[in-house]
Amino acid sequence: MPVNVVQVFEHSCLEVDEDKFTSKHFDRLVQYNEKQGNTYFNVGHKRLHFKSYVGVIQVDGLTIEVLPKADVGDDTEKWQKALFLLLRETGYLSVSSLSNAMLRLRSSSLLELFLWQFLEGVDQLVHQGLVKRYRQEQNNQKALKGRLLFQEQIKRNLVHKERFFTDHQVYDRDHLLHQIIKKALIILAGVSSAHIRSNASRLLYTFGDFDDIVATNATFSKVRFNRKTQPYEQVVQLSKLIILNYSPDLSSGGENILSIMFDMNQLFEKYVYRQIKKDEQLFQANKLFVSGQSSRKFWSSKTIRPDIVIQYEEDEGGIKVKQKVIVDTKWKVLSDHTPSDSDLKQMYAYNIHFGANHSTLLYPQVHGIQKLHEAYHPSDFYADNHSCSLDFIDLVEPDGSLMQGVGKRIIESVTGLTPLAS
Repeated sequence: MPVNVVQVFEHSCLEVDEDKFTSKHFDRLVQYNEKQGNTYFNVGHKRLHFKSYVGVIQVDGLTIEVLPKADVGDDTEKWQKALFLLLRETGYLSVSSLSNAMLRLRSSSLLELFLWQFLEGVDQLVHQGLVKRYRQEQNNQKALKGRLLFQEQIKRNLVHKERFFTDHQVYDRDHLLHQIIKKALIILAGVSSAHIRSNASRLLYTFGDFDDIVATNATFSKVRFNRKTQPYEQVVQLSKLIILNYSPDLSSGGENILSIMFDMNQLFEKYVYRQIKKDEQLFQANKLFVSGQSSRKFWSSKTIRPDIVIQYEEDEGGIKVKQKVIVDTKWKVLSDHTPSDSDLKQMYAYNIHFGANHSTLLYPQVHGIQKLHEAYHPSDFYADNHSCSLDFIDLVEPDGSLMQGVGKRIIESVTGLTPLAS
């Protein structure tokens, strides 16, 4: 592990030691966390207590990797690899060579993998040729083209009758996609390691003439891709992570922060959904269909939205009966069969609103706990029988590799179905 990298687990503490992690780092991170709504960690006396967010934070040359953890050990190498593979499987990282990426990870950090992927993606776009797009522009022209803006014409050109202030279309490369990429390159040219800096600076020569913008969430909501700009999608998504998670220290000029953090609950949910969806075709005989984040009205304008809904047909005495199962992922470590009351009530509501006879709370397997299936007791209002299970899934091999066949095993467990023979 590089000397300027500190690795910690989610839900663990990082204390100031004045060696790697100094008081200056601590103070700057506290300011950053407050700016982010205290999202990533709680603050104690000269210590940070991390929450369920994982990823990387870089502050003034120090890189802090926050790793997931769903076992009883402290193997950082295992969980660094597991996090990298989870990000790859969920589409946040796209690497053509897994072995090369793992080799680079050993000598650098997870953050540099993200930044290298971004820079290599930009390099590829430059070699392919940057695309032109139509955009609206308002300025003075020597010839009348577009729509004449009368108020601006009178204000600006009263003594310059040869000029026309118009709103017109321009077809060039100075459009939003390139302006976003330029913004990300400017950030990397100032906050990262020497080789990242030099490559970002080199690419800035190509993007230097494009307009400078202030990029916010609203900026990215305007981004649209078409057939010509589809190759830009991954680079723009990485640009968004870089730009929105960058926090310059404007007061003193030091301790700039760049972070790429992920909610482990959402990462687990997305991974499980993708694995189940991938193995959906193994159960074609039962017309099994998997959907994610289905939403229904719940109360007033509020909605209710389970993580995963599995619909299928089951043969009951020669009759095909439609079934529905709700799966909600929980990135929590259970040491016994004791889920939270709020989780059980949540699943109860899902069953009723989505017409499911059964739901499952799915946890990572840590303590070898067996599946538990329990029926909800009948109520005066809702007489139908329905139930909820606690289920557990092994995700990670001892060497950090992800388990194979996860989707198939989950479907078999929550539905009781048998896949088609291969």
